[in-house]
Amino acid sequence: LCPAQFGTEADYAELVAALEARGHPVGVAPLVFTDWLQILKSIPTPEYWRADLSPDQALPFYYKAIEAGAAALRNEYPGRKVQLLAHSIGGWISRAYLGQLP
Repeated sequence: LCPAQFGTEADYAELVAALEARGHPVGVAPLVFTDWLQILKSIPTPEYWRADLSPDQALPFYYKAIEAGAAALRNEYPGRKVQLLAHSIGGWISRAYLGQLP
């Protein structure tokens, strides 16, 4: 599950429980509120000031969280397909993440 901006696993506990009760294993990208402060590193870049900042430059912390969550699910459920479920900006970021994969 790819959370909304500033979202954490605790924010999605009810949704996770409901999905798991229906037999769907769920992992939440391991983000904490303060992870979002990493975006501030993008401000002094020329790309930021030209309004040409790519998600790859601004959001590597979120990409790593998606990778960590997917890896945990693959380890726990080998051979099963991992699907992304996203909320709000998490949807936009997950699409950008998938778009940069080979």
